[in-house]
Amino acid sequence: LDYDVEPFGRTIARRELRDFYVEDDGAAAMTLDGRVLALSALAGRIMTLIGDTPTTLAPVAAALTDEFGEPPGDMDHQAMRLADDVVADLVGSALLDHLD
Repeated sequence: LDYDVEPFGRTIARRELRDFYVEDDGAAAMTLDGRVLALSALAGRIMTLIGDTPTTLAPVAAALTDEFGEPPGDMDHQAMRLADDVVADLVGSALLDHLD
């Protein structure tokens, strides 16, 4: 993976979560601001990879690739694009923040 590819260099951070629970299959559930949210295994794994320490997308995408393998497709930086799409959904759900 190319760790310096723009626009993937933004710093992301996980918001404070309560009742974060991960199933054996990787799917996750949590509460946030009185809402119960269910996440796919990929989104749940991204949440656990980010943890309490802000990071950029590249190490998250690299860890996902190590764990799940390369995603299908022939576009450049496919793993980064997939991780970025899921992170954007998590930002939209107010579970993650972009810090820069």
